[in-house]
Amino acid sequence: MRFPMITAVDKTTDYFSEISRSFTDTSAREMVSMQVIMVLLAVVAVLVAIIIIMWLRSKRSAVYVPHGWVLDPQSIRTDLKNAMDQRSKMELQFHSETDKRRSTFCILYDLGADSVTMECSSLKNISSNWLGKTVDCYFRMQDEKRTPQHYMFTSSIIGIRPVGNEICHLNLSVPEKLEMKQKRAALRVDPPEQYIMGIALWPEKLLADAKHDMNFKNWGKPVLSFIPGKRAQVRLVNISAGGVKLHIKRHDAKECGLSFNIGDRIFILLDLWEPETGTRTRYWLLCRLQMPYVDFETRDVDLGLQFIQRAEAVENAHGELYWLPPLRGNEVDEIGNWAMRRHLELYREKGLE
Repeated sequence: MRFPMITAVDKTTDYFSEISRSFTDTSAREMVSMQVIMVLLAVVAVLVAIIIIMWLRSKRSAVYVPHGWVLDPQSIRTDLKNAMDQRSKMELQFHSETDKRRSTFCILYDLGADSVTMECSSLKNISSNWLGKTVDCYFRMQDEKRTPQHYMFTSSIIGIRPVGNEICHLNLSVPEKLEMKQKRAALRVDPPEQYIMGIALWPEKLLADAKHDMNFKNWGKPVLSFIPGKRAQVRLVNISAGGVKLHIKRHDAKECGLSFNIGDRIFILLDLWEPETGTRTRYWLLCRLQMPYVDFETRDVDLGLQFIQRAEAVENAHGELYWLPPLRGNEVDEIGNWAMRRHLELYREKGLE
């Protein structure tokens, strides 16, 4: 009579044992799954960390190459060969300590392993003093789609050879880079003072919302100014489509309150005389300080300012200005044209020195 009870107990025990084993197996599988997931997450985290470290290292070691620069030696030779084949006219500008550059025109005559030979037909006063001089060369050629492309490069004269009446060959070292740019931004002229009708400088003035205060009457008195025959706190050394170089005497530099740090922004008013029309043109320009230089002996200051935005006055608005469209390539076309006309005047009057 007891055997059925034992059988029932055994069945009950087996039932709970099966449940226990099932629970244990499920827990074990879940534990294994969790371990696998943790391992996978750890692997992913390590891979992400490695990718971030490699990206940071590549970013640190990466060399910034400005847009339009050609640095590959073979590409440079290819472009120069194309210019020679197209007989592109080239303009050579001689560097000068006084920033007054003289130019001559030539063609690319030969391209050697270590030198570029220019044939110049308008040089009258050839001088051995040119050896070692630095020159800028500007030229234009067409690409495969016959689209004009403007280039410039800087090199030094390593050889001079007369080959005929007023014709000579100038050997230049092969340039290390070509820049896709027109010459106006690099063409700096030192115009006669009578062409400068006025200059005024203010530090950049921002409102509480970080926007510019566009009413110049709120800026106060200019910290530096030039008025012909009245005030000469600042002098224009040279000007181009892309910016100006200004000279400030020690006393005025000390009293003006400007810190002259690279990257500082300065608003400049510039009045230029247009002899062709007998009128004055006014420019309102926001500039970035690119190159401050303090003379060791005199403590005078030279400022290289790059144009970054241009504004114009609103008519009958009591000092209000408004922004013009963004500058293309940080160049003011009207100033570039003005500088080119002044350069041609100086060239006709004085020739190549």
